[in-house]
Amino acid sequence: MIERQQLEEGLQKRLHDFQGLELLEVLERLQVLQRLTRELLVERLLAGVTFTAAEQPALIEQLWKGVNLPAPARLDGEGRWLEGVPENLHQPLRQRLEQLRLQKLLEQRHGHQVEPYFLERRAELEQVVYGVIRLDSQGVAEELYLRLLDGEDNFGDLAEAFSQGEERYTRGLVGPMPITQPHATIRQALSRLKVKELHAPLRLDRWTLLLRLEHRLPARLDEPTRLKLLQELFDRDLDREVGEQLAVLKAERDS
Repeated sequence: MIERQQLEEGLQKRLHDFQGLELLEVLERLQVLQRLTRELLVERLLAGVTFTAAEQPALIEQLWKGVNLPAPARLDGEGRWLEGVPENLHQPLRQRLEQLRLQKLLEQRHGHQVEPYFLERRAELEQVVYGVIRLDSQGVAEELYLRLLDGEDNFGDLAEAFSQGEERYTRGLVGPMPITQPHATIRQALSRLKVKELHAPLRLDRWTLLLRLEHRLPARLDEPTRLKLLQELFDRDLDREVGEQLAVLKAERDS
């Protein structure tokens, strides 16, 4: 652990390095400029999100889910809705309200874009379950492959007995997971397989793999997927807005 005096001297030196610099330059050197700009933009956007009287009952129901206390009749901007609520619940409830406010913001900004974006991303959102046997011997892999083709053995039994990866603990099963998650070589192999079809021994780094596609789970635009896509659309737009804001600030500084 660094001694207190050394820590203070180090901090003083860092502070001295920033003398004479403008705020923008200090934040750039600290590598926090982009993060802080993003947070400020989100705060500004959230400040404009309000809930109508008609939306309040559903909002309060979501907000009070799991809270074993009488719910307020309505929410106000001054925080009076927290009166009678134990202090330890104030912050969690405020955070939950902020999340619900964010969800409404995402819907307002990008709700109309979700379906076309889902169609664009559908193939990447597909999930797979596959079997894998990982071996360091090409010869053993080919032998097991032929035994499986002939129906002599069960894939799970062989994975448990021979696989040299962690898959042996799950009898070779991996997933479900997004099709984009496995290594590119595995992903390409799986994309060519039909369900229950076995792939010939496949070389990956120092391993030889036997793969079998167990299940293919088509992407569905359910609520979790919708929220994920809304967040992706929001992040994409926010990154663009942050870039534009910082470009303007830097241009003004350099002019």
